[in-house]
Amino acid sequence: MRVNRGALLAGLALAACGAGDGGNGGRTDAAEPSVEVTDLATDPSPEEATAPVCAPDMEHPIFAVIDPANGAAAHVSAAGDGEGGAWVAYAELQGGQLRGAKRGPSGWSVSVLDAAGVHLDPWIGRSVAVAVDRRSSRSGSRRAGQARGTVAFHNSADETLQLATIEPFALGVGVRSTLDDTTGAGVDVSIAVAGDTVHVAYLDLGAGDLQYLSGVGDTWTRETVDSLGVVGNDPSIALAPDGTPAISYYHCGALVAGGCDAGALKLARRLDGVWASEILDADGDAGWYTSLAFDAAGQPGIAYHAHAAGQLRFIMPTVDGWRGHVVDPGPGAGLFASLVLAHGAAYVAYQDTTSHALKLAVRGPDDVWTTRVIDSGGAGAYASLAPDGACGLFLAYVHPTDGVKVATFPPLSAK
Repeated sequence: MRVNRGALLAGLALAACGAGDGGNGGRTDAAEPSVEVTDLATDPSPEEATAPVCAPDMEHPIFAVIDPANGAAAHVSAAGDGEGGAWVAYAELQGGQLRGAKRGPSGWSVSVLDAAGVHLDPWIGRSVAVAVDRRSSRSGSRRAGQARGTVAFHNSADETLQLATIEPFALGVGVRSTLDDTTGAGVDVSIAVAGDTVHVAYLDLGAGDLQYLSGVGDTWTRETVDSLGVVGNDPSIALAPDGTPAISYYHCGALVAGGCDAGALKLARRLDGVWASEILDADGDAGWYTSLAFDAAGQPGIAYHAHAAGQLRFIMPTVDGWRGHVVDPGPGAGLFASLVLAHGAAYVAYQDTTSHALKLAVRGPDDVWTTRVIDSGGAGAYASLAPDGACGLFLAYVHPTDGVKVATFPPLSAK
């Protein structure tokens, strides 16, 4: 059964911003969540002196329109190559094209990766995901500048999950393959790459299950991560420092009139070859637009939207268990949440449908969140934040009139 939450957003994000968005029943695999939710004060002008040397300059973003996209784009996904390079994949909706953009010395170059139709109906999840890895290849270690981009995407022409490889130095597709030909596979998808191994988490729309694929070349293994009730919207996959995959995602439970009976944030981890899931937050229809990342110490953090509460939240484990924060109390905060843990800080980009703006929240070493508006006028749909590997960040998103935009936060000058 299709879990299309677009109807739930009618009159909210879609109408407000002019751009596409996104009980205890059914919880038999985890104990009741114990989450301390704390409202944190915000300060729009944090002192620059507290920033570490390797950190992005949050005060002076550089903006670029990389593709007007005929005013109709969606499913934006960004990734850094570890050498200061930036990659973006997205859907151009009028022509139904999967497009890729890469930033080089002379600026952004854009190419059509697939013209067969990416996803043309108003699905509000993420149907395109890009990852970049430069550490290895079949022929040995990659040289500087030889990053390889890999894009997982839902192709609406045949309703399948597909994979495209972007070759080094160019945006031509080297390899395209079908990963799952089940109807509706991959309408929500996330990807991580380490060496030659590709990891994909995705929603199997027909079954309402969360699936995981891993593979090298043409050899793939598929596993069902969670099938208890209707699960798997908004998956976000990340690899721990030891390479172990983890997936955050939305747990619907059972479909009832007007939505889900047990909307909750869940986390699944693969330990000794077995997936184990737990509920982290079941308050306020939590778990929309999840974004998972690991910090340098190997600790996971998750940013997400609590739909009924209209809040942006963040959760991370402590010695006393999981601790949650209300980063932005809303209403209308946290759509398309995108998290980066780097430079000793947490960064979350998101759309605020009340102020019709793209925002960025930052948590520094003092554990205090600060928020700022990055772009306005309905900006922020499909926000995707990524580190560039050179102490900077870049943020790709959709602006309803400008198209696909990127805000670059360059590295701070050494102090």
